[in-house]
Amino acid sequence: MATWLIYLSNVEQSDATVFP
Repeated sequence: MATWLIYLSNVEQSDATVFP
């Protein structure tokens, strides 16, 4: 349920290739 949060976390860092 918090998969999008993890995605946003990755976006803020560098990797943003993993989508839920």
